[in-house]
Amino acid sequence: MFTTQVCPQCQSDIDTALARCPICGNALTVPSAENQSPPTYPSYLAFVRKQRRRQIRKIANLTFATAAVAVVAANSLASEDGWWMLTVLPILAYAWLTIGDTVLSRGRTGFRLVLQILALSLLLVVLDIRTGWSGWSLAYIVPSLLIVALLAAAVTLGYRLRTRGPAGVFGFIVTLTIGAIALVPLCFTWVIPYPWLVIAAALLGLSLTLGMIIFFRKEFVQYLRSQWHF
Repeated sequence: MFTTQVCPQCQSDIDTALARCPICGNALTVPSAENQSPPTYPSYLAFVRKQRRRQIRKIANLTFATAAVAVVAANSLASEDGWWMLTVLPILAYAWLTIGDTVLSRGRTGFRLVLQILALSLLLVVLDIRTGWSGWSLAYIVPSLLIVALLAAAVTLGYRLRTRGPAGVFGFIVTLTIGAIALVPLCFTWVIPYPWLVIAAALLGLSLTLGMIIFFRKEFVQYLRSQWHF
């Protein structure tokens, strides 16, 4: 019967008949009979769940594509009512993104959250434009989203500082801070009539970035090197 043992160097499952690990070359000890374990195999349940998510994603793609075609066709046949599809299509696109890239996806939580905030911000700007543009999207809602997300990241930073664990939110904070700072120049134009929330979001992002530099200097420098290769 094929039996394995775990290499103490690289934690790989190795045949007990081998004297050295073929992965890292570490010398292996022959386990006793009572410590021998059967070989491990990938979880079939995980494979089934992955395949199920793929099928649901395909169904969602077909559903939203069909809905988009139906909206365009209906609006083209009844164009005297105005081009309302320019409002409906962004809503459908955001719903498709939420289901396909957020609900049915796994891993890269920070990236998916940033993508959600960006997509929702674009949707709100489109709705603001379609309703005559009063600036409520960029003046109130978008900076409020940035502030809430940055406060959640601040709580994570505080917890990691207390436990001395890896922060893991550096990229999330840096991306949102850049987004908030990018809105600041618009505060001096007609685009954003009320700049206070935008300025508050930018200052909060800069404060968290400064906190990362002070309290997580080594980890933050490693993050910058891994992202920008300097």
